[in-house]
Amino acid sequence: LQGYKSLCSAQRLIAWKRVDLQVKLASRLKHEGFKFMLKIAGDGPEREKLERLTRELDVEDCVKFLGELSHEETINLMRDNEIFLATSNRKEGWGATINEAMASGCCVVSSEAMGSVPFLVNNGLNGLSFNDGDEESLWESAEAAFRCEALVKKCSEEARLSIAKIWNAKVAAQRLLDFYVAVYLDGSLKNWSTHISEGPMSSAHIS
Repeated sequence: LQGYKSLCSAQRLIAWKRVDLQVKLASRLKHEGFKFMLKIAGDGPEREKLERLTRELDVEDCVKFLGELSHEETINLMRDNEIFLATSNRKEGWGATINEAMASGCCVVSSEAMGSVPFLVNNGLNGLSFNDGDEESLWESAEAAFRCEALVKKCSEEARLSIAKIWNAKVAAQRLLDFYVAVYLDGSLKNWSTHISEGPMSSAHIS
């Protein structure tokens, strides 16, 4: 098996964040003989239930609850860990932690139901995604990361580039300004590019 992996997540500990999937993943990883530590940042009404699940699945030695962290502490957590888990369901409108984790160089393993994932995560290239709420799909993505160090490294590097070059405030502001000029100053969209394939102001396909 491959070497030790460090994992983390950051979210409110509420039901639709599906942190139970993270604990169950930890149980399977341990059962399969992988060496790791999962650090879960955040607090909320589900914490007691999740800690009880951790004890029931016998993963107290490899799952640590950090409680609520400051923004700076959360960013440092991301920078110090290789893999970032994001397990929310469709109630997650966007999920800014995906942006932050990618910018921090994490290989994200994220639910495709989260608002940002279809736009930010190109599965297998700059991160890994799994079917919403599907434990087996989550396992397949996580196992791939554990068994292939090159995949983790590639996703980490490409994630940084995705945020640095495309999904950032500077690009968003410039594209919004260009749109404003085209619509309100030129009076039409004829000078507004309709060929933006990704990033801020690109098309959002309704599924």
